Amino acid sequence: LKDQLDVNCLPDHLLLRILGLLRPADLGRAAQVCRRWQYLVAQDVLWVQKCRELGCREDLPDIIGMVQVASLGDSVDWKQAYLELVFIANQARDMHAESDEDWEAELQELEYNLTRKEKRSRQERRSRSRKGSFSSSRMEEGKFSLASHIEDLQARLSSTILEDSQEVSDSRSPALTPSVLTTAHSRSGSRLTSRVHIEDRSTILGPEEQDSSEEEVVCKPLRRQLQGRRKSHDPGDAAMDIRHELRQPQEKLGKFMSVAGLPGSDQSSTVSMTETHSSIVGAVHTVRKVRKLQGHMDSVQCLALDKRRLMTGSMDRTVRVWDIRSGRSIRKLYGHKGGIRSIHFNQTKICTGSWDMSIMVWDIVQFERLAVLTGHRGAVSCLQSNQHFLVSGSHDATMNVWSLDSFEWLNVIEGHTQAVTCLQLIGRCVISGSLDMTLRLSDIHTSECLQQYHGHQAPVLCLTVQKRLLLSGSADGELHFWDLYTAEPLAIIQPHDGPVNSVALAGRRFLTASNDAVIKEWDLLTLTCLRSLHGHKGPIRQVKTLLHHVVSCSDDGCIRLWDLTKSLEDTT
Repeated sequence: LKDQLDVNCLPDHLLLRILGLLRPADLGRAAQVCRRWQYLVAQDVLWVQKCRELGCREDLPDIIGMVQVASLGDSVDWKQAYLELVFIANQARDMHAESDEDWEAELQELEYNLTRKEKRSRQERRSRSRKGSFSSSRMEEGKFSLASHIEDLQARLSSTILEDSQEVSDSRSPALTPSVLTTAHSRSGSRLTSRVHIEDRSTILGPEEQDSSEEEVVCKPLRRQLQGRRKSHDPGDAAMDIRHELRQPQEKLGKFMSVAGLPGSDQSSTVSMTETHSSIVGAVHTVRKVRKLQGHMDSVQCLALDKRRLMTGSMDRTVRVWDIRSGRSIRKLYGHKGGIRSIHFNQTKICTGSWDMSIMVWDIVQFERLAVLTGHRGAVSCLQSNQHFLVSGSHDATMNVWSLDSFEWLNVIEGHTQAVTCLQLIGRCVISGSLDMTLRLSDIHTSECLQQYHGHQAPVLCLTVQKRLLLSGSADGELHFWDLYTAEPLAIIQPHDGPVNSVALAGRRFLTASNDAVIKEWDLLTLTCLRSLHGHKGPIRQVKTLLHHVVSCSDDGCIRLWDLTKSLEDTT
């Protein structure tokens, strides 16, 4: 009965309607209840409603349109926009208060020049008039009195957050007018679209943990207004999105036509950023936000993600589960005696492989350990599962097939002569790469080798498959393109000077990561490097993309979450 009456049983859209009835001060307290409420309080739809309410009080029914115009076409952070609007309204009221102070100063100067006798007689009259018609006549002029300003100032100082200004009498002129908003925007630049830095603790934003950090430009006047003090920002911790001049790398096989359908070009040729070539490579989506997830105490070796969750494995022997929407660490899994080398999960189970030569299977809901699978004689370097089967690759040059229903060993796949470094399940088959510089396509039920891929001159470190296109990266920095079914090499490029540790495909785009701590985004049709994402301070071990997220992990112990305006697959 308790579970049925719990307010958290309601879906998100109903909770948002309930939270929309609260004042901003109460929203800040509601964000401290749980991570779900903290996520809901940060939703734009909630703060758009608060902006509309503020516009109604200030007699600005089109305040939403004014904010969108002031944003100059950029995406609007409505929580920040609401804070800016309240800040501008308070500034306007302070201007009225300053005019009252000037009037009082003039009155004091006039009184000083009067004689003592005249001053005594006038003091009696003024004391009587201030209680009556004098104060009311000042209010009739549409200005704030000094006493009312002091009361408002004390009310604001007594609160820990910026709240909506209380309703005043109809004789007051609205503090937030279109001219005031335009003037304030011209002074502060694009403050309405800037986002609050994750290190700045504000009650209205809810409590922030140190597991993640958000690197965005912050409005300094607003930060001082909210915090009083600002923490120093490390410039070496910044993330950069560097757009390259479109350049097609040298294709070593001379088969560029079969891959891109466009004429090949040598390394010295440069594609100018014209409308023609921009239409060929498609749009390069802007990085809207970069988050730095911290919590691991050692190198982060692997990651896996879906629409809601992100899971990472580290050499500190722990697995962390993150909420991909908020960037919060929500669970830590312990049990392995060695560093985590590989991780994968499906709808019901989490599978982790370790340097301790074991595989652990966890329940994805309760996070309870269901089984420990042993049998490899080397570190479990890679694994992948579907609903019923798990395939694991090891440094003992073998791949084992396990049942996820009974947790029994089913089969062993041999053929590689050195350590298996990467694999991917394709239906009832598995494609694997090894330090022996080859790739093999095998049947997981019969262990039969269906296809071999020869051509690499260095150990194969990563691979990915999209339909019948196979990409594999090696330790010499080369990236090979293959026909999955015929094993025909289609193209070879060198995206990095160092080893290609990870590659990810997403529609017309693919990403590569290397020891140079750089992620590169490429166009698949033209094999053109579009941009480089900088931010890590060590070799990047894995990069993956899903929807509008690009996620990477590195030896620097951090995970970078790059939020794009659109998914990489939405490229036109």
